[in-house]
Amino acid sequence: MKISIITSDNGVGLKTDANLLFDLLKSINSDVDIHYFNNSEFQKTESGDVGVWIQNFIVEMLPNFKKNIFFINEEWAGENELSNLKLFDVVVCKSKHAKKLLSPYSNNIEQFYFISNDMYASSESCSKTKFLHFPGRSIQKNTELVLDCIEQENLTLIDSYDRYDCNISNHITSYLPKEQLQSILMSNYVHLCPSLYESWGHYLFESLSTGQEIICSKIPVFEEVLDPDLVHFLEVDKREDVAYEYCRELNKFPLREAYFVNRSEFDNKIHEFFPRDIILENSRRKFFSHLMAENKNKLIKFFKNI
Repeated sequence: MKISIITSDNGVGLKTDANLLFDLLKSINSDVDIHYFNNSEFQKTESGDVGVWIQNFIVEMLPNFKKNIFFINEEWAGENELSNLKLFDVVVCKSKHAKKLLSPYSNNIEQFYFISNDMYASSESCSKTKFLHFPGRSIQKNTELVLDCIEQENLTLIDSYDRYDCNISNHITSYLPKEQLQSILMSNYVHLCPSLYESWGHYLFESLSTGQEIICSKIPVFEEVLDPDLVHFLEVDKREDVAYEYCRELNKFPLREAYFVNRSEFDNKIHEFFPRDIILENSRRKFFSHLMAENKNKLIKFFKNI
């Protein structure tokens, strides 16, 4: 059975999704490939038994495959995606909340919690003083609030696309190979994940894999999946704020929601931060490992039954 994973190469989340699905599918099927439709070499004549589409798709290509599966990121689903969901054999979303949002658009919605990379590196030590934030290329990580609330000497900002003009001394604006990224994740003690919304949120789960402290917004997918005793949850308020780029195109994305943390609560959490018991580092890692194993097994079972 030939399986083709098709998405765009945005250098971050979508490429991570594609690579993770590739590794998972290769464990059960030898004929798997990845195609990026923003690559100059991409051919619309690509065909096979199963097309696995991530976030976007090309309608005229769907007949090229005997079956089509669409992994949707609901906050990035425009009218084109939503109006054509019924063309797919299965639409996969990553949270129960997303399934409720998507249920009016298709009867073929399946929900599976996703998988993320394990970024733990046992040889690294923690400074116990630094905050880390990893916006990547995303406009929904609430980086604006992070930069407003944290003193520059206490923050490491991984901003590989150099999107933020700030005076942080530890402002990393270059691409980092995995080993170097692991070192930074392990050497900064508190990871800040106050996202406005995520369909999954690799950056949080990669942080969880390291065992480090996590301050995060109580957005739907985080609240569904995480043990509240292992993270520092921030209460959220669902609203709009056009000062944030993420909220300026709500009319283009009908299912897009924004959940804002309270600035005062976030500020207090930062300036009065008190770590949980040290034994929770191992608990976080064990929780991550169990969650990923369970999610992987469910996805494998799903694909075996396609």
